[in-house]
Amino acid sequence: MSSAVIDALQNVKALPDEVAAGHAGRLRLMNDYPNARSFLNAARLQPSGPSRALGYPDLHVLAKLNNQSVRVYVAKHSMIPFTCFPQSYRAWDTRCVHYHGLSTPRAFAYLCAECVREDRSARGFGHWRRCHQLVGREHCTAHPFTRLTRVDQVRPFDRCPSHWVDKGCLITDPIIEDEAYQLWRRRLVEIEQLMLDLGGRCRVQQQTPTGVTNRTFDLPDMFLYEMGFGRRWKREHRAKTTGVRRGLPSADGQWIALRLASRFNSAEDALNACELILACSRFGGKLYRLIL
Repeated sequence: MSSAVIDALQNVKALPDEVAAGHAGRLRLMNDYPNARSFLNAARLQPSGPSRALGYPDLHVLAKLNNQSVRVYVAKHSMIPFTCFPQSYRAWDTRCVHYHGLSTPRAFAYLCAECVREDRSARGFGHWRRCHQLVGREHCTAHPFTRLTRVDQVRPFDRCPSHWVDKGCLITDPIIEDEAYQLWRRRLVEIEQLMLDLGGRCRVQQQTPTGVTNRTFDLPDMFLYEMGFGRRWKREHRAKTTGVRRGLPSADGQWIALRLASRFNSAEDALNACELILACSRFGGKLYRLIL
């Protein structure tokens, strides 16, 4: 990749709510690389690129190519605000970005066929959206009656969603008709979206739930399959909803979402349970403390 190409990529902006893995896939397509990893490694090694060090985080590379600060790019185009929800903006550069990078919470890549159709009409191709990659989401936010479909292929984000639609490589997950489960799932997705929007502006503290009755829940096998985990994950998270947890790891946004969905009747109730402790204009928003 020449320096001129690197400079030209400065004008290739990530689209609204485009997930970082999909942005990297579009860049590798434009420059005819076999996969996103080879493109990112080549971008690192260019003198005019982000860094000569191969250990330079993927999101740092993409942020530079997008003409944005790392914080802004991570907040708008990665899943880190959700997966690393307890961490502040300051920690993203050091703890979360290296480890999580382009990862998404779901085991597969999900898309909305109606969104792809509209994107094609507007710009000729579709792009991957962050909101579709939240665990438990079955329908598109922009098209409530359109089911999301998943792409069960190797490196799905390396290609635009329109490619997989044309290839017919889409799988629709079965719907569990149980009303109680659907209410819980919708509540979970609302909370996850709220966490994705507020991530980096929240501080989580642990509180012993003395005298508090927690609801217990058992995740359906299909739900676990969607998340890409097995029986061990199921056993651990079931225990976390009934007992007191001593510590909170740096990246445990999914557990927080499950806990909040099991304790509150709606995402609004979960937000109301957040105690406003600081309004910080430096981070462009408010800082919350969640009492779990």
